Amino acid sequence: MPERSALIAEVNDARMHRLNIPYPPTVEDLERVVEATADMNRLRSREYGAHALVTSLLMRWLN
Repeated sequence: MPERSALIAEVNDARMHRLNIPYPPTVEDLERVVEATADMNRLRSREYGAHALVTSLLMRWLN
């Protein structure tokens, strides 16, 4: 199972983000937040695409 998780992470270009943002945030802190948000959105987009594909395949199979 760890091998599968590693492969999934590699294919999805998964990255870890740790954010400690002081107040007031610096420009670099805000850029890291934007980067983390973009990565999350890209991953969610792939997830939604996979769900749509599986759903369409199941619908065809049921018909």
